[in-house]
Amino acid sequence: MKKLVSTFLLSSVAATSALANQGYVGVELGKVQAEVTADYLSENLDFEPTAFKVKGGSELNENLAIEGYLGFGLSDDTVEYTYIDAEVNTMVGIGVRGILPLGDAFSVNGKVGLANISYEDSEGDKYKNTGLEYGVGLKINLGTSSAITLDYTFLPDAENDEWDLDIEAEMLSIGFQFYPQ
Repeated sequence: MKKLVSTFLLSSVAATSALANQGYVGVELGKVQAEVTADYLSENLDFEPTAFKVKGGSELNENLAIEGYLGFGLSDDTVEYTYIDAEVNTMVGIGVRGILPLGDAFSVNGKVGLANISYEDSEGDKYKNTGLEYGVGLKINLGTSSAITLDYTFLPDAENDEWDLDIEAEMLSIGFQFYPQ
């Protein structure tokens, strides 16, 4: 985890420094739709915590960007059919975005990267993993210095080996990004 955070921070600083005029920072607020699965469960159990991300990146050109983020949970949710509450503990990721501009005001994008995610439940059990993250997004420009973003992301599956449980999750988020001049 420490290695991934260090890599994220160094990559973000290097990328933003190298292309300061194309760099951006932003925040996202999202709802995680998580599903707990196990071979011994008769059905999957759902929970929907909220999460917050701080991100930074650089648009290398109009069709490609690199981006990294740090995130954490804002609220927990009760796992369906149980008394256990679960939340996103931490999220760290770095990846690339392919961007398709649709005029001056809008663009759509696809992203892929590496992310580490961890959850914690009210019993103190932790679920975590590092893996592939991918998704799609929409950016609405608010002039030349800011934008509103919408993202739908498939997060890496998280695991708890003690209980042989897996968490599969997706995140729908809305964000704001700012382009310092």
